[in-house]
Amino acid sequence: MNSCTINSDFSKDAYRLYWRVLYRTLAAAILVLFATAIYLDPISGDLTRLGGYPENLFGWTIPQSRFSPHLYDTGIYNQYHDIVVFGDSFSAKHSEEQTDVGTYWQNFLAHRTGMSVIVFNSRKTIIGDVIENPIYKSRPPRIFIFQHVERDLIYAAQDFAMEQQNGSECKAQPLKIQEPLDLHPLAVEPEEFDRSAVYLPLASNFPVLELDQAANVLKRRIVDDILGLRRSDTIRLTLKHQNLFSSAASDQFLFYRNELRKNNWRDLEIHKTKCRLVTLQNRLQADGRTLALTMVAPDRLTAYSHHIDDPTYANLSKLESFDTSGLQMVRVDKPLIRAIDGGLKDVYLPNDTHWGVQGHRIVADEVFKSLQTYKAIR
Repeated sequence: MNSCTINSDFSKDAYRLYWRVLYRTLAAAILVLFATAIYLDPISGDLTRLGGYPENLFGWTIPQSRFSPHLYDTGIYNQYHDIVVFGDSFSAKHSEEQTDVGTYWQNFLAHRTGMSVIVFNSRKTIIGDVIENPIYKSRPPRIFIFQHVERDLIYAAQDFAMEQQNGSECKAQPLKIQEPLDLHPLAVEPEEFDRSAVYLPLASNFPVLELDQAANVLKRRIVDDILGLRRSDTIRLTLKHQNLFSSAASDQFLFYRNELRKNNWRDLEIHKTKCRLVTLQNRLQADGRTLALTMVAPDRLTAYSHHIDDPTYANLSKLESFDTSGLQMVRVDKPLIRAIDGGLKDVYLPNDTHWGVQGHRIVADEVFKSLQTYKAIR
């Protein structure tokens, strides 16, 4: 047997070995992918989705509550409403959020007051279009609530940049008190639902396999946990206690990386933002018929700050800096933090940026108290 034959046989054996190893590696990878998909609960939270964390560990287990149908209108402004809400995902549902439309805080406010409420999504609507609407102009709402999440607050109300000189744009105009509205509580009650209702809207006896979710979980755990690169939009920290969430990993805390940006806010940026918000408030109240309130949804880091084991993430909030200059601000952060400090579970959902139903109830109560303070209701 010559050397050419030997080399040829060796090449064939190496070729076959290469493909056997490749096929077996691919088969093992596919097996791991399918096994992971079978193990995982379908995705429901935005933090678990962005960070590739399993719902099995971070999904909520205490039932939520919702009104069905929900108690407010959205989108089309073709009739008078007592309350107009202009807000982000803490008030208006986007397609990717798990918050049920019947769970939002404005449901509980409408339920308690009997007022008509319409909500506009700030991602899809320009605030100027709302206040220039013929219905709005002919019969303004009694109450306008401008809601914005804390982490992006310095970008709020960009349409109302400073227009006046000598700082006068930062001076709030006096509020003209109108006759308070009577309350007519609604005779409906919310219903309970569990997490399966979020990701299984249609009845099914078959498991839901989300291979893309499984691939994301595997990728993020390799990149973040094994390689230590930590490039996910979701950051995980350890809590001092295990009684703040109903999830299996109740001692773990997820939050959105962008919440850290406010640590770099400059005083000038904060000042300009306050001026825009006061300018908006003055504009909304100029006709003497509308009470304008600003409500900031506090970041998760703000709400759970002193329950996090790592002190690096404590005291990053800038909300106190905004509660000045005559801005009529509903400080929902304070009752939310009190409830969390008292051990109330799932004030924020363990797998999501947003409030659970407990948080929405607290926010509705605080808005109600503000309406009483400003004598908008009896």
